[in-house]
Amino acid sequence: MDTYLSRIPKVIEHLIILLKDRGYLPPLLPTTQLELLKQALDKNCSIGEILTFRTRHVTDAKKTLVVSFLDPLFDSTKNKEMMTSGYQIHGAIEEHLQAGDSGLLICYGKLSPDANKEAVKLRKRNVQVIVHTSLLFPLSKHVMVKRHVALSEEQAKDWESKHKIQRKQLPFIKFNDPVRIWYNWPKHTIVEIERGAFRVVN
Repeated sequence: MDTYLSRIPKVIEHLIILLKDRGYLPPLLPTTQLELLKQALDKNCSIGEILTFRTRHVTDAKKTLVVSFLDPLFDSTKNKEMMTSGYQIHGAIEEHLQAGDSGLLICYGKLSPDANKEAVKLRKRNVQVIVHTSLLFPLSKHVMVKRHVALSEEQAKDWESKHKIQRKQLPFIKFNDPVRIWYNWPKHTIVEIERGAFRVVN
């Protein structure tokens, strides 16, 4: 639990970078986040409730994103975290979602098989589920990761007609690729990589 608490400020810091990369305004979070978390634990309150917030897109005010954290589960006998269950994910963010909202659900432990099924169901409702270890370093700022830029649908069509090539003929970026997860690109998005290569999300 102490490890979890010590990681949370870094996770939140990198989450803000992720939101900026996706074009959302950074949230106004209290500076004493760690103190609030400790108080919540002392009172047996939900950590997720404290960290849940809503943010708007910079260019499109109608696009809103609800970010929510799941409470961690620890096995006291083995002194380690438990896998995130489907029961935890089911309905965890729904009470905060309104019509047209996107969602980002951050969980602590690895996803169990039933949790993976729930994550796929939530994807249809435009809710992404990621494990918080994915936020322990800012992927877009990593020196080994080339700059990736997604083309808009209009740009993609122009590019296809200019090069006389269909997107299904391009090399694929896997759906579970870390960069794809960081930006949450939908399937069939054409992505330009800094070295001049083009890929399509499969």
